[in-house]
Amino acid sequence: MSSNNRANGFSVRCLKDWFSKGLTSLEIKPFAFDYFFMDKLLIDLFRAYYDARRNKRSTVNVLAFEIDYERKLFGLYQEIKSGKYKISPSICFISFKPVQREIFAADFRDRIIHHLIYNYISPIFERLFINDSYSCRLGKGTSYGIKRLDHFIRSCSRNYFQDCYILKLDIKGYFMAMDRSILYQKVEKALSRFRERERERERRF
Repeated sequence: MSSNNRANGFSVRCLKDWFSKGLTSLEIKPFAFDYFFMDKLLIDLFRAYYDARRNKRSTVNVLAFEIDYERKLFGLYQEIKSGKYKISPSICFISFKPVQREIFAADFRDRIIHHLIYNYISPIFERLFINDSYSCRLGKGTSYGIKRLDHFIRSCSRNYFQDCYILKLDIKGYFMAMDRSILYQKVEKALSRFRERERERERRF
């Protein structure tokens, strides 16, 4: 009988009928079953891969990784689980737009790890950032920044009836000169506070 036949009603065909036709359990097992029992880290790693390649699929590094990318992701997963993951050498070059600056481009497999970590900690740090921090935040792109700038200019100038001034600056070599040990301590402190709050919430419930 066709599954579209209304005579079926809400009844379910017995699995014995399927096996009698030579079908195996693997063939009828729904994908959601495999997905539910899959390691969460592996699922998150695939998600990070798709995030990392967004708008970059035509680049050489991404195209090279996409060749047998599933095997490479499983290999990366095993490296993380075993604690053997190591950062690959970055590519250094000079960019002249919008200003001359030194760029260190991470290998694509490392960028996947960047997105993996970002997806984990972004919801935590999102609560700590001020509203007018726009870089690498969902819903906080150039358009939102322009709207906020327009709002501040109108507020300061009384809707363009009064002179006001804007300070535009850039700290030279900021990221290269940053004390990473201090940054690491701040990140660790924020994550520790979040972990303690989660433990306290689990104790309550």
